[in-house]
Amino acid sequence: MSNVSNPDIPVNDPSIPVIDPSIHEEPTVFHDAEVVDEHGDHIGKVADVIYDEDSATPQWLAVDLGLLSAEHYVPVHNSYKSEDGRVVVAYDKATVKHAPKAHRDHILTTEAKAELRRHYSLS
Repeated sequence: MSNVSNPDIPVNDPSIPVIDPSIHEEPTVFHDAEVVDEHGDHIGKVADVIYDEDSATPQWLAVDLGLLSAEHYVPVHNSYKSEDGRVVVAYDKATVKHAPKAHRDHILTTEAKAELRRHYSLS
């Protein structure tokens, strides 16, 4: 479960528009947006946005990987929207594909959140 890093894309560059969880974007802003990795390689499309119950901030994306593939969760953390509207995430398609599958209702239990944090090496 490696984090893909691209030396051409600075991680903490203030000029890169990081998806700021404090901005409460409507799900339609992300819905059907293409999801790519830091190299611009296609991962899938946003099927849903999962918000934190307490703060109502976006925490996870349910990403549709395409025909014959289940949806998988990807953290909003360290992702950003590119100028062309694509959502760029810090993980490659293989890492996303091996993440826990999204349930049809897209409701994350405490256990599922812990499993996702372990998978993506989040604290």
